[in-house]
Amino acid sequence: MRLFADDTIVYLTIKSHASAQSLQEDKHNLELWGKEWSIEFNPDKCEVLRIHRKKKPVIFPYTLRDTTLRTTENAKYYEVNISSTLNWSSHINTITNKAKKIHQTKCQNTKQTTKRVCIQNICTPPGRILFNHMAPIAETPHTENRNDSKDSRKVCLK
Repeated sequence: MRLFADDTIVYLTIKSHASAQSLQEDKHNLELWGKEWSIEFNPDKCEVLRIHRKKKPVIFPYTLRDTTLRTTENAKYYEVNISSTLNWSSHINTITNKAKKIHQTKCQNTKQTTKRVCIQNICTPPGRILFNHMAPIAETPHTENRNDSKDSRKVCLK
């Protein structure tokens, strides 16, 4: 058994039905310990991950608080996705997708900021000083005192 903050992991090498029963007894003892210390384990947040390469692994219906725990093929442990076959593809896919989302968000924010600054600079009448390039853009373009007002208006409205 390992405890970390509010996470608990109970594990055992299962070679037979007897060792599976032993793990179930350990979980029952953990439940009793939790009651003694006013710690409640939520069976809806618990998963069973069987790590194996056997064709016929030992299958045992583990329970917690009279609820059968669901079995999963992948589980997260200390920010690492572990698969039942110890294949890293699930973990790599999760990290890659997370990095893509962060990159897209940063690029999108950069594009919006760049576009806003460019539009403000094009639409600002001569002699006006912009102190804050991040300020909201006016809905109507400022093109007075400019020779290329039609071109500026086209750019500002895009």
